[in-house]
Amino acid sequence: MNTQAMTFSDVSFGYSGTSILKNLSLEIPRNRITVLFGPSGSGKTTILRLFSGFEIPQTGVIGILGETVSSPDCFIHPCRRNLSLVFQNLALWPHMTVLDQITFCSGDNAADTTEKRNHTLEMLSISHLTKRYPHQLSGGEKQRVALARAMAGNPKILLLDEPMASLGEPHKSDMADLLKQIAGQEITLLYVTHDLDMARHIGQHFLLLSNGKIMKTMNKSDFANLDHESLRKIFSPEMRCK
Repeated sequence: MNTQAMTFSDVSFGYSGTSILKNLSLEIPRNRITVLFGPSGSGKTTILRLFSGFEIPQTGVIGILGETVSSPDCFIHPCRRNLSLVFQNLALWPHMTVLDQITFCSGDNAADTTEKRNHTLEMLSISHLTKRYPHQLSGGEKQRVALARAMAGNPKILLLDEPMASLGEPHKSDMADLLKQIAGQEITLLYVTHDLDMARHIGQHFLLLSNGKIMKTMNKSDFANLDHESLRKIFSPEMRCK
């Protein structure tokens, strides 16, 4: 089995003549939590959008689970990439209950949808919220619903774009524990953040991105030994650490 869940090979992308990524190559290992961190504007969200198929690279090859999903000769639709994306703003549908949101995203897995859905609801501690609408939920509850919705289609990969940015510290700690539990179910997580404390808590594999380039690839030990004060000075005030 290919040990990489997702890959870039010499991928370039830009907007309106401005280069965001140039000849970028990277690998995201299977069934682990990879943290992608760096300052705003470095290309983190662009990488998620390219993996998910919401953007098309100008050059290069993108692979997911051993299959080429984007190249000069190939483009696989986002719905066929076996992944889900959780946005920073969560993007819950205001007119749907929690149960409807999750059921709608379950796709064609009707045979075992109910059992898996109930397992997810229990794991995320939101079984009691199924009849509520988004405006009736707290920030932490919305986050859990967004995760449940993302997992409804049984993806092999979750892409997470700063989903905890609006949460307080106690909720962040709870959600970090949940993400580690999700990763233990043979799901690959790619987590984008500015928060070094959160990265330290959940990450197993780390990519440091700046100006569209991977500056450093690290394991947990390498990351623990980083000079975080220097990182704060080099990158931006947004990169929070204690």
